[in-house]
Amino acid sequence: MKYVLLSLLAITFFSCTKDDDNSRPINEDPSEELPFVITKRTDSIFSSGGIQANLLTTAIINNQRQDTSQEIFIDGVSQGIEAYGEYEYEGGLVTYVNNYIPGEEFRYYNYDTSDNLSTADWTLSSETTLFYRFLYPSENVVIFERSSLPFSDPDATINKRVIGTFDANDNLVSAGYDMDFDGEMDYVNTFEYADGNLISASLDSGTTYTFTYSDIKDTEQLIEQATYGKKMTHILCIELFGQRNIPEYLLIASNNSTYLTLDESLEDEYELFPNGYFSKRTKVVDAGTDNPTTTVTRFILE
Repeated sequence: MKYVLLSLLAITFFSCTKDDDNSRPINEDPSEELPFVITKRTDSIFSSGGIQANLLTTAIINNQRQDTSQEIFIDGVSQGIEAYGEYEYEGGLVTYVNNYIPGEEFRYYNYDTSDNLSTADWTLSSETTLFYRFLYPSENVVIFERSSLPFSDPDATINKRVIGTFDANDNLVSAGYDMDFDGEMDYVNTFEYADGNLISASLDSGTTYTFTYSDIKDTEQLIEQATYGKKMTHILCIELFGQRNIPEYLLIASNNSTYLTLDESLEDEYELFPNGYFSKRTKVVDAGTDNPTTTVTRFILE
């Protein structure tokens, strides 16, 4: 196997308690009953005049994402429904993701006999596919490797290796690049967690971030971790979390925390289920301009 260093490219690709009480009164809101089962997500996009322009509908089974459809509106009139995104599973494990149909970007995931993620193929365009391999030298260490050819190809060259370590709760607690391929991090970024939330990041660059959280549980992260599994969501972030300099907004977007940060909770408007997860989010983009758009996201329970 040949080893070649190439330029950096980051890939950025959650916890549900259970309640066995079956004596819920018939009129009680079902969101108070756990497990918490969501069956659909809708994203309605409105133009500046309040006219609906787009509707995305995602089916959800066992809190895992399924196929997404798109309905486009012109002057408020539907132009029909078409396929927009697709997820495939085998034995509960996600194996294929296409976030935009007919776009060219999609991913394949493969697993070993212990259901650990072993390889992933990420097609960015008709000309570019990146290949990833994941090694598990010990229970709490994962090695993330990237190549421009499938790892089964004898001419494959490893052009990037990043190492991550995990705690007993499957949180990514340290990450760094192994640039000389000696099996050790050349530098180390460290991360601390509390109550399922990333509360601090100390980077090798000297930058330190701290995060404060609201009381709003992040429904998107609930779906994300049910779709991929908690540890896998962190594994897919090793490449990003291993960089010497990580912008704060990327850490927030990829931190896989149970709750929204305080800033996130203040940026948009939220309505909540009784158990604290948000049922509705209203996000306004370009507010104060001539062309603001509003996206209303809703999660619908079983």
